[in-house]
Amino acid sequence: MQTDLLLMPFGATYPQMRDAAVVAEDAGFDGIWTWDHLRDADYNSGRVPEAFVTLTGIAEATSRVMLGTLVLNVANRHPGLLANMAA
Repeated sequence: MQTDLLLMPFGATYPQMRDAAVVAEDAGFDGIWTWDHLRDADYNSGRVPEAFVTLTGIAEATSRVMLGTLVLNVANRHPGLLANMAA
């Protein structure tokens, strides 16, 4: 059975997201997911790390886990830019 982990980005820093991903990989998780949101839903958590930049850093710090976003919000970016980022 495959087990994945959702990293909630709200209020997190990039180093926290990266470190959590490394711990998750070491713990045996098979995949790591995050959300493509530019702010938290209730405005209380502060900054939200950008999904693709965060996943790129996590990819550099891990070696085995699959990475992805739960949502690709086309309202945040031009569709051409989004396709380029996801490629």
